[in-house]
Amino acid sequence: MNIYESKCPYCGKEKEVDTTISGVYKPVYKPCKCEIEEDERQAAIREAERNKRIESGKRIYRNKLIPASGLCGRLGRYKIEDIIGQSEAVAIAKEYAQSIICGEKAENLLLVGQVGTGKTMLAAAIVRYICENCEVEDKKAEECYLNQLSGVYSPYFFTTAISLLSNARSEMLNNSSATVQRCKSAKLLVIDDIGTSTAATDFQQTTLLDIIDSRYNEEKPTIITTNLNAAELPKAIGQRSYDRLKDGATIITINEESHRKPKKILK
Repeated sequence: MNIYESKCPYCGKEKEVDTTISGVYKPVYKPCKCEIEEDERQAAIREAERNKRIESGKRIYRNKLIPASGLCGRLGRYKIEDIIGQSEAVAIAKEYAQSIICGEKAENLLLVGQVGTGKTMLAAAIVRYICENCEVEDKKAEECYLNQLSGVYSPYFFTTAISLLSNARSEMLNNSSATVQRCKSAKLLVIDDIGTSTAATDFQQTTLLDIIDSRYNEEKPTIITTNLNAAELPKAIGQRSYDRLKDGATIITINEESHRKPKKILK
């Protein structure tokens, strides 16, 4: 509204001079009811548009968060609600994911079972659920919508044990510890297929202990998936790492047939 305009631009009526304001070089006029209503309407429109930008920005941000968490390819497509045949495990997984989103204290989660039973699928689905439902600040969402956010860093990290240890060794040779530090700092860490070999090297056991011990001391939740049983796992990753992982943890044994089936069998 223009306080120096003597007539309302909407209804054309003469406006009253505002005598409460002094020290200006020309008369100041009280706003007409029409002007007030139009200002309120425009403010409501701007607020609605901003809310749309924020909601769209949150969707964009969360979609970027999925691959930024390490869920690429088929890993990023797994959803908790799409997993069938494991109702109890799925219910625990969803409750676990919700506790992470709400910032509640969560213990470790160990998913145990034979090859192809859906452990990786369930672990990846937990991370995706968190990414899709986590809180996003309005400012960050708006920046994402306007393409002003240079990149998305995920506080959640999904990695395979092989990739983690391979990267850690390569980085160590270059005086870096980026992967290990990310594993330590993540709000939620998932190590998939841990202990694939029952003859882990000293470096592998030491690296895992460094990460697991740090997370244990800082009470940060870790999810692991493994094909090894309770007798084999301590030998593969070290007794100290195993003791810290299982302390207060929920252990889910998945006894399903392998869901990996060939499309065709030619004879």
